[in-house]
Amino acid sequence: MKKIVFSLWLCAIAFLSFAQPEDYSIPGQYIIQLKGNTDCRAFLKESYHAEVVQCLSSSMNIWLIKSEDKSILDRLKADQHIIAAQHNHNNVTRRSLVPNDAYFATQWNMQNLTHPSYDISAPQAWDINHSNVTRTGDTIVIAIIDDPFDIYHEDLNFFVNRNEIPNNGIDDDGNGYIDDYRGWNVYMNNDSIFDGVDEHGTHVAGIAAAKTNNSIGVAGVCWGCKVLPIDGSSTTESDVVRAYDYVIEMRKLYDQTSGAKGAFIVSTNSSFGVDRGHPIDYPIWCALYDSMGHYGILSATATDNNNWNVDVLGDIPTECPSPWMIAVTNTTINDTKYTGAGYGPVSIDLGAPGTSIKSTVPGNGYANLSGCSMASPHVAGAIAAMWANACVGMVNDYFAYPDSLALIMRDYLLRSVDPLSDLANVTTSGGRLNLYHAYLAESGYNCNNCSYSVSLTPQNLSCNGDSTGYITALADGAGSYHYLWSTGDSGMQTSGLKAGFYEVTVTDGTGCQRVASTLVRQPSAIQINGVNVVPFVGLSNGNVVINASAGTDTLWYQMNNDTIQTSDIFVIDTPGLYRFRVLNAAGCYKDTFVGVYYTGISETNEISYMTVSPNPASGNVALLIKSDRAMNGQYVLTDMTGQIALHKDVVIGTGLQTEAIDLSAMSDGLYILSVMDGSRQLRSVKLSVVH
Repeated sequence: MKKIVFSLWLCAIAFLSFAQPEDYSIPGQYIIQLKGNTDCRAFLKESYHAEVVQCLSSSMNIWLIKSEDKSILDRLKADQHIIAAQHNHNNVTRRSLVPNDAYFATQWNMQNLTHPSYDISAPQAWDINHSNVTRTGDTIVIAIIDDPFDIYHEDLNFFVNRNEIPNNGIDDDGNGYIDDYRGWNVYMNNDSIFDGVDEHGTHVAGIAAAKTNNSIGVAGVCWGCKVLPIDGSSTTESDVVRAYDYVIEMRKLYDQTSGAKGAFIVSTNSSFGVDRGHPIDYPIWCALYDSMGHYGILSATATDNNNWNVDVLGDIPTECPSPWMIAVTNTTINDTKYTGAGYGPVSIDLGAPGTSIKSTVPGNGYANLSGCSMASPHVAGAIAAMWANACVGMVNDYFAYPDSLALIMRDYLLRSVDPLSDLANVTTSGGRLNLYHAYLAESGYNCNNCSYSVSLTPQNLSCNGDSTGYITALADGAGSYHYLWSTGDSGMQTSGLKAGFYEVTVTDGTGCQRVASTLVRQPSAIQINGVNVVPFVGLSNGNVVINASAGTDTLWYQMNNDTIQTSDIFVIDTPGLYRFRVLNAAGCYKDTFVGVYYTGISETNEISYMTVSPNPASGNVALLIKSDRAMNGQYVLTDMTGQIALHKDVVIGTGLQTEAIDLSAMSDGLYILSVMDGSRQLRSVKLSVVH
C-alpha cells in the first residue's frame, strides 16, 4: 500500500512540474466586467487613469482597457465595482477540422506532420467551411481537362448532366453537344471518357475534389466538389480549343437558364502544355482564358517540369498573359521549389504542393505522383472552395459581374500565399498556396454593406529579415474606428512583424465590421552583377555603369553621398576610388567600391601598353602587355600602403602577350599592379577588387 501511495505522489509531483499553463497574456491589455450601469470611461479615468479601448458587450458591461501600470490587475480584482478582471490573451486559435479519410495522415500537402505549416493549411480552412455548394445553393463544378478518367471511382464525385438523355442521339439540353451525359471526349465527340488504367486524370481530380471525411481514401481541397471530366489534353492544339469550348458552353448555359441547365463551373485545371512555346504563336489558345474569364472562370495551369525560366524560354499555357489564368509551379514537403519545376517572375503566379502527392487512381486505388501536374489542381480546388466560402453578397455580385469578381477572387488567392524564399523573385506572388489565408482574405469583401472601406499599407521587413515590418490600416469614412489585428494589437498600426499574412478587423461606431488582410514580404536581395568602368583617356571623363538586380523590385543608385538617382550610369570627373550604393524601396542597400583611373602610369618607354580586365575584378583577370624588348621580369600587386599582396616571375617577350592572374583570395580594396624589371617599375595600373 505504501508503495502505491508513493507512486501516486510522484505522479502528482510530475503533473505539477510539467503541466504548468503557458502565459499567453497580452502585456498592458485587460478585460473587465463592471457591475450594473457603471460608466466605464468615467470610472477608469477617475480611479485608474487607464485607457478604454473598446466596449466588448454593452448588455453585460464588459470592456477592453489598456494600462502600463503592472499592478493594476490586482487592484481591479479587489474593486467592489468590478465583477471580474483578467488579462487579455492572444492564444485563441481556430480549431482545425481533420477529416477521417484513411490516407489523410500521408497527405502532407494538406497537413504536413513532418514540418507543420509547410502545407496549404487545409484543416484550418475546412473548419471555417467545407461545403461543395455556394451559400446561395449553387453546386460548384471544377472542369478538368486531362486524360480519360475512372468515373466510377468511389472517392470521386463526377458531374452528371441530368438535362441530357444518354445515347439518344439528341442534344437534349441545347448546349451544342449530343449525349454529353458524363462529360465530353473531344476526340470521339461523345461522353466516352472512362479509363480504368491511365492514372493521370483520375489522380488530378482527387487532389482537387476527392470526397472527404467519408472514412476512405484521401481528402480533396474542395470536399467532394463536382468534377466535369473532359478528355482533351491532346498533343494537337485544335483539340485543346474544343475542350475549352465545352467548358464555356456549359457555364454559359448555366447562366442563361439561371442554373436550370449547364454547370456552375468556377475553375478549370490543365496539367499539360507546350515546352518552350510562346504566346505570339498561340494567340487563340491564350485568348480562351479571357473567354472563360468573361463567364467568371479562373483557370489553373501547370508550368513546365524543367528547371528553367519560362519568361525567357517560353511555355504554353503558363506564359499566356490572361489575368484569368493562374500559373502554378511545384513545391515539396520541405516548402521549397522542386528542383525540376519551371519558374518565371512574370508568368508563374505561385507554388503549390506537387511532389509525392497521394491521390486517387483507377480501380478505387490510391498512389503518390509528382510534378507540376499535381500542383495546379490544388489551386483549381482552392478556387472552388473559396466560392463555397464566399458570403451571399459576393456570390450575388459574381453573377452580376462574373469577370470582375473572378479577378477579385484571384487577388485574394495570390495575396494570401505563404511567402517562401525559394519562390521569391521567381513567381509573381513569391509564395505557396494557403487555403486558410485565402478564406481570411476573402472575408474582406464588403458583405456587411458597411459605408466605409479599409486600406492597408505594409512596410517591408528590414534587410536582415528581423521583426521590424509594420502595417498601417486606414478606414476612409467619418467617425471613429476600432482596429483589432491578428497580432493582438488594437491601434491603426501593428508592428514588429516577420514576413507573413496579417489580418485586421475594423469596427465603426454602428458596429459594422470590415476585414482586411495583406502580406508582409521580405525585400528581395540586392545583387550587384557587375560594374563596367571606362577609365580616363587623355582629358576625357571616366564612366561607371552599375549592373544590379533585386527580383522585380525597383532600384535606385547613389555615388558616395551624392543625391540618389534613378539612373545606373555615373560620369566621373576626377580619378579616384568611389563608393556606389544600390538601394530598394525598403531602404536596403548594397555597396561596391570602384576605382576610376587613367589607363596607365609609365616610368619607362619599354612597355608601351598595359591594361588589366575586368577592372573591378573578383576572380581571374587578364594582364595584357605590349613590350618593346624581351626580359625576365615580375608582376607585383601591392595594396595602397605599399605592402606586397602578390607577386610572380614572368618572362616578357616582344609584342603583345597576356598573363592570367588569380585574385580570388584578395580582400576587397584598391591595389597597384606593376610590371617590374629587377627593381625598376616599368608600368603600373590601379586595380579594384570587389567580391
